[in-house]
Amino acid sequence: MALVTRRRFLKNVVHAGGSGFAGFSILTSSVLASGVVGSKGKQRKRPNILFAIADDWSWPHATLAGAKGISTPNFDRVAQEGVIFTNTFCAAPQCSPNHAAILTGRHIWQLEEAGTHGSLFPNKFAVYTDLLEGAGYHVGFTGKGWGPGNWRDGGWGRM
Repeated sequence: MALVTRRRFLKNVVHAGGSGFAGFSILTSSVLASGVVGSKGKQRKRPNILFAIADDWSWPHATLAGAKGISTPNFDRVAQEGVIFTNTFCAAPQCSPNHAAILTGRHIWQLEEAGTHGSLFPNKFAVYTDLLEGAGYHVGFTGKGWGPGNWRDGGWGRM
C-alpha cells in the first residue's frame, strides 16, 4: 500500500467520480483503490472504491443530511454519485479498535491487542486493503489507516 499525499488523493477522488462507497467523512482515514490490470495486460473494468471515515463526525453534520449552518458540498457530491450508508454502527467507540475491526472484518474481541485503544496491531490478521492490493488494485491512504497505537511493533511495514 502506497502512502498518498492529500493532493494526489483528492485528485484521484475527483477522477474516480465517487463510483465507490462514500462514508461520512472529512477524509482523515481513507483507502482509494483503482485501475486494475488483468492477465495478459488487458484492462479489466472494476469499480473504483473510496472508503472514507472521520473520527468523531456524526451523521447529521453534513448538508446532505439537512444540517443547517454548515456546508459540505464536496462530501455531498461524492456521496450523491456513489453509495451512502445511513444506518451503520461502529465496532467500538474508540478509533483504534473500530479501525481494526473495519480493516479485518472481525469483532474487536477477536483482534487481541488491536481490539484495544492505543496498543499494537498484530500483523497476523489479514486486512482488506492487502486483499485488494493482491487482487491487482492500487491502494493508498491519507491520514491514519490505524491508530493511535504502534503498528510497527505489531510487525507491519506500513499501515
